[in-house]
Amino acid sequence: MKILKRIGIILGAFLILALLFTVWYRATFSMEMAKEFEVNEAVDMQQRVLIATQGSEFKNAVVHGLVENLKDRPVYIKVIDISHLKAVHANEWAVIVIIHTWEYQKPPAPVKEFADQVQSNENIVMLATSGDGGFKLEGFDAISSASKQSEVNTEVKTLLAKIERILNH
Repeated sequence: MKILKRIGIILGAFLILALLFTVWYRATFSMEMAKEFEVNEAVDMQQRVLIATQGSEFKNAVVHGLVENLKDRPVYIKVIDISHLKAVHANEWAVIVIIHTWEYQKPPAPVKEFADQVQSNENIVMLATSGDGGFKLEGFDAISSASKQSEVNTEVKTLLAKIERILNH
């Protein structure tokens, strides 16, 4: 009976530590909701770029860089949080840029659901971030990054080249 009590205490302690670790991990590494906004008027713009993202220092800097480089062109830009991807119709946009993180070695559910339901991925560009920068959704024009602030300009230039290719196609 004494040994069962010790095993119970050890198991209980382990479960409490696992729960605390999970709470800490989520609080430290979970993404914020992205600030939604629009640039330029949609009425006269045939070229429409949707940026679906999560909120983080790195992702916000990448979005800022993209918007700064596109805002003076005849392009309508809309930025949304990835949680709103389910309402997006891919054929209504010239380009869709999705910036998301990998959590537990998979993309967030809204990104995966959107990717599974699109008919054509020719106008979709993804930037997937992860600890080592080694993950991305197969079958999409995607790049992977480790979310280093020193890489923001490089990622912006890479994404802009992909956006330009699609807009000028």
